[in-house]
Amino acid sequence: MDIGTLITKRIDDGRFKQAAVAARYVERAKARKIERNQSTVESHLSRLKSNDRTAVQYFFADPRDAEDLLEALAFPAGERGAVLGAADALLSPEERPLRLVVDLTTGPQDRGFVELCETLWRQLLDDAPPRVALVMTQAQHENLLPRFAPVDRVRVEGVQDPSQGDDSTRALAGDAAVVLSTRRFPVTSRWIAARWPERSNLPVTLEPTDALAALRAGTPLPGDDALAPALGHDLAALAPDAAPAVPPKEYAPDAPSLRRLIVSLAKGEAVRPHPDGRRHSAHRDEASPADRQAWAQHLGVRALATDGEWLEHLVLVARDAGATDVIRGGAGALQVEIDKAERGARTPRVVVEGAAVHVINPAPATAERLRALAGLTVHEVMPRASAVGSLRTELATRSKQALLDDPHLDGLIESLVAQGGDRAELTFVAACMLNDGAVRPEDAPRLPAWHDALVAVLALDPPAVGLRLPRGQKEPHGGEFGTVVLRAPDGFTLDRDRDWDQDREPEVAGVPAAELVRLRRGERLWLGTSTRDGYFSGRQRALPRGLNFEDGFAVSDAFARSPFRTKRQGVGEAWRVRPLTLASGFWEEADRHLAVTWLALRRAARQAASVTLHDGTGVLDMGGGVVAEVSAYEVPPHPRASPCEADFLLPIFTGALDDLYGEEGLQADAVWGTLATGSADTDGHVTTRRTRVPHALFFARDGIRLIVTFRENPWDGPADDVSLRAAAKGARRRDEQAHDDD
Repeated sequence: MDIGTLITKRIDDGRFKQAAVAARYVERAKARKIERNQSTVESHLSRLKSNDRTAVQYFFADPRDAEDLLEALAFPAGERGAVLGAADALLSPEERPLRLVVDLTTGPQDRGFVELCETLWRQLLDDAPPRVALVMTQAQHENLLPRFAPVDRVRVEGVQDPSQGDDSTRALAGDAAVVLSTRRFPVTSRWIAARWPERSNLPVTLEPTDALAALRAGTPLPGDDALAPALGHDLAALAPDAAPAVPPKEYAPDAPSLRRLIVSLAKGEAVRPHPDGRRHSAHRDEASPADRQAWAQHLGVRALATDGEWLEHLVLVARDAGATDVIRGGAGALQVEIDKAERGARTPRVVVEGAAVHVINPAPATAERLRALAGLTVHEVMPRASAVGSLRTELATRSKQALLDDPHLDGLIESLVAQGGDRAELTFVAACMLNDGAVRPEDAPRLPAWHDALVAVLALDPPAVGLRLPRGQKEPHGGEFGTVVLRAPDGFTLDRDRDWDQDREPEVAGVPAAELVRLRRGERLWLGTSTRDGYFSGRQRALPRGLNFEDGFAVSDAFARSPFRTKRQGVGEAWRVRPLTLASGFWEEADRHLAVTWLALRRAARQAASVTLHDGTGVLDMGGGVVAEVSAYEVPPHPRASPCEADFLLPIFTGALDDLYGEEGLQADAVWGTLATGSADTDGHVTTRRTRVPHALFFARDGIRLIVTFRENPWDGPADDVSLRAAAKGARRRDEQAHDDD
């Protein structure tokens, strides 16, 4: 197939536009500092499609021009040889570019030269590209057989003696031809290193070994891309003081091994003694970076460090720049450390992830120097607000009364997640703060207008009553047992028959509440006691205790090591729990208790005397020796709060769980306590009048929270009350009668 057909077919198959091909050709020539006119290139390209000899000369007289055209047309490597052959067919032997120069001057100077030529003919010249030059001495030329140098393909260049062969070879090669020689050619990418065979029946040793096939195909020598100027990994950075030195014989005993050494230095490969060179030395170890840099300077090669050497160099440079923590890990290790930096880790650190080195938050003075190092990435991570900091900031704006509607901080967590917080981390920190008692919000300021707020609530009919329970207290004698109201993990159910064997409460991981928990109808709560002994065994793990909540990163680091990072359920302090069971008819009876109290408070609020203390607490006379203390607070209304809520506050005292229960469970009467509202003393016999009142009441309406407690009024219900005195006299007579009977 002629050159015109090949070029036309390539343009059509590749759907190339001649203008685009010409533009790429001009750009490649410009990279070689040769100026071409695009319109001229387009014109020659059109004539080339018609097999015009002038166009063939324009593009193919110089191998570099031919390579530019083949690249501009993106010819596959397997088709380039045919294109070059078709172009050479239209050129005279003198016009064909010299593609290969063979320096034979280092070969035999006697009849042995005939055997070398025979070997080269079989291995190279019989199928060599057109226009090969043979450089030989006069003595060798006398032994050259004509069939080894056909005039239409081979040019013979004679020199007087072998010492002139290298200069003549370089002159003939110029800037384009490839050189085959046992001497080093300075342009390694155009050097086929050779070693003449020791016996006639052996081939010539070549490096690269498949260089001739590439030459016939018109493609670059194999591996030459490694000899292009490389970025980074400069071995000089590891051995800045190395002085030029000749490579020892054990590493480069001949030309092919020398070329392999040059390529290895340029590619950043480990270098070991050549098998043929071991007889020269007992040294068999890998060459050190300093040795390789010294040899590279002597050979004029820019040597690169191996990947492992460069990686360790980067680590050392980063450590010298102040990054003291070095973390080595697989995929994901970098993200873990970035997460730590976002949560407030302050120490610069180095992360080695595979073959890449990352430096997180180096000192500003060294950051630019580190960025200039190939293979090293600098990450400047701005710390985000830690979960501890976010929670503490928000808690500072929330009063104790506001948290009555959000005892597990769920609403607070949701608001922070909406601002970009990490739900798992926030949940973990909130649980730790609740568990350690670190959540201690302040009381909201009391509203002096408590009376108006109370009247506004009581003006309505009573809502369905609820029950609120406190978090709990320690033993009076200072023991570590405590009672809490728990929210057990989502989906947790308790199998009484299985878990309560041998009358022992089951253990469950749960999170305590901040202050009070409201029990609504249809819900379940758990009462828990704990020895607070830290961690416990089993499938679940307890929350860490004793965290320093002033150090946000320390808490975040604890989160990173906790199961909370991947799974929230089943994690918490170990508690022995029992469900808060309610007696039959509890809610109906509690509703009636609320109604009675509601009426009494409504009447007192409308008719009775009241005062307001300096701190905003209201004192309301209920009559019958009882006063009500009313505290009113204004808090942001909870989005899920009912229009009006009324709850009994039921105190749970440590170690007294069993006292709360009747045979069927918690009775509605448990919401009542008693006050001593009067007494009479008759001849040493004291009779006390007791009045039943709720332990405490909680009202909520439109962002107003009211807490009502009761206390006795010693000024109401005089000690000489007739009924009390009669009761005291009756008691005295019964005592005397019992004494007479004895």
